[in-house]
Amino acid sequence: MKGLIKKVLKESTEELLRYRKLFSDFEIPEEGLKGNENGATNVDDFFWNFVDMANYKSDNDYRRISDILKDLNKFAGVPAEKILILAKVLNFKTKAIDKKWGDDIYNVGDDSWSDLRCDVVSRGKEFYNKSLVDYDLVQRMANEDDYKESFSYAIPYTSDLI
Repeated sequence: MKGLIKKVLKESTEELLRYRKLFSDFEIPEEGLKGNENGATNVDDFFWNFVDMANYKSDNDYRRISDILKDLNKFAGVPAEKILILAKVLNFKTKAIDKKWGDDIYNVGDDSWSDLRCDVVSRGKEFYNKSLVDYDLVQRMANEDDYKESFSYAIPYTSDLI
């Protein structure tokens, strides 16, 4: 049992250190976050690296990712501002999907449409870019309920951070 505990702690620590490096290497641009109506931002490299690292689709567990982000803030000294920029970028990306397909996608209600758009983003840059040009891909996700509860829940609220 002791060996298992050591293994789990080692793996958890290594994962946290990888996230810490990603956030430490990232500097919020002096001009702040800038984005366009197509969802592109000036911090996309950081954002997509985070999405890949979080690997939400491996378990669809937004609590896991939220806990990592809170731990980074509370125990690794990552400023809340760097964590909260993730929500802002996610917002740019989901608005771009809404602008592109919001009037055309059916078989989803308002809340489900929000979940679907966030799920598209959680699948990474390549999938997201494909979704902006492939209506059938997004409609198929809606038809087949191929999305989970909102990836946006993974990003803590300001009140959860120090």
